[in-house]
Amino acid sequence: MANVLERGIAVWRRHWPGLFLACLAVAVVPGLTAALVGALLGLLPVGLADALVLLLPVQFAGEGPDVTVLLGQKGSWVALALYGVLILLGSAGILGILRTVVHEGRAPSASDFLAGIRRYTGRQVGVRVLCTLVLAAAALAAGLVYVLAGAVLAGWLVPIAGLAALLAGISAVLYADFALVVEEGTATEAMGDSVGVLTERWREAVGAALMFNLISVAGEAAGWLVARIIPGLPGLLLSLLPVALAESILLAYLAVRYVEHVHRGIYGRDGRFAIDERKAG
Repeated sequence: MANVLERGIAVWRRHWPGLFLACLAVAVVPGLTAALVGALLGLLPVGLADALVLLLPVQFAGEGPDVTVLLGQKGSWVALALYGVLILLGSAGILGILRTVVHEGRAPSASDFLAGIRRYTGRQVGVRVLCTLVLAAAALAAGLVYVLAGAVLAGWLVPIAGLAALLAGISAVLYADFALVVEEGTATEAMGDSVGVLTERWREAVGAALMFNLISVAGEAAGWLVARIIPGLPGLLLSLLPVALAESILLAYLAVRYVEHVHRGIYGRDGRFAIDERKAG
């Protein structure tokens, strides 16, 4: 574990500008664009500042309107659809950046982001649909476990059992994007590889999900703290920096972990990658 974490951090240190800027762009551009278009065209029932609070990743806890207000006005769906499309395109662009890091080992650039949009958007749609189905099934299973566990488990164990079922669902879809980049297969193959990690070596899947949650929560907590310290829109925008930073670290770490523990470990596949070439430091 320590070796994989060390190698992941080493990969991130070599390529952090491209990874970080790509993650920051995806954190800012979709929400900012949707909020601006919605406010200018009068599609949203709230002002620009409140729309940004709702559409950017880090929100002011307990401040501003609830996100459900966006569903209460005709035309809001246009802004939300634009937001969803831009998120999807941005996610495909990030895969282009990650592909450059994993396969080529050079510093990624904006052209790699655009190439990722062209290369991965179609497969990304398929992956997102399959992920949604898996997560919906996991949520249903978590609900059933929560209800049924109440009859056989102590009260304090019931929510833990439900969370465990939900964590299994997250673990099942966590590696799908990385399989798409490393294996260069179809969306169905990538999802099959990701779910296969949970069914064939569940400890690896759960371990990856726990690290994912740990780093993500650290980034979100740092962003929330920045947003509370610095008031207004400047604080909201600055709060995206630690979120993007945490995501960029996760990309490098999970890419190394997937190659070592899944591509070579669980599935025993061959192949050399650019991330193998250098060691930490």
